[in-house]
Amino acid sequence: MDKWFNNNNFAKILALAVSLLLWFMIHLDEVPTTPTIATGSTSRIVERTVPVQPYGLDSNSYVLTSLSTDEVRLEIKGQRSMLTSIFTNDDYKVLVDLSEVKDGSNTLPLVPDLPSGVEVVSMEPSMVTVNVEKLGTKSFNVNIVPEGEPAAGYSAGTPVVEPSGAVKVTLPKDSWRL
Repeated sequence: MDKWFNNNNFAKILALAVSLLLWFMIHLDEVPTTPTIATGSTSRIVERTVPVQPYGLDSNSYVLTSLSTDEVRLEIKGQRSMLTSIFTNDDYKVLVDLSEVKDGSNTLPLVPDLPSGVEVVSMEPSMVTVNVEKLGTKSFNVNIVPEGEPAAGYSAGTPVVEPSGAVKVTLPKDSWRL
């Protein structure tokens, strides 16, 4: 028996057997690729509050001024192992695509982005209203206007503006009316 343990080939076969055993144990609880009827013992429904994450906004042309809701209540279903502590709240996302928005108010659908093996039972709300404003740029000359008098023993010097000339300010176009 000691000869077997000292034999290099026996150690290789034993390592292969242990690795195959571990591989089968890990992949035994995987989500099947074909739809099956889930029983109460293998799946469950969980409720989560997930933040809304906007994406796709052309930040050179528009600015997002408001979002009607910043959180969504999701009811999700999946295998217990997928819904437990394996995934953090960062794995559950609700996205809103802003790539096709126009200036003003836009009502857009929310799209859940969930880990594999998890599906949405319900989502409240399923739509969100976003307000976007077109950006505008104006040039202004910089002037320094000192106010008040220097304290005793001090004197005011000549203000220096670097770089000299006009500066460009970009704000939502509606802000220029102020």
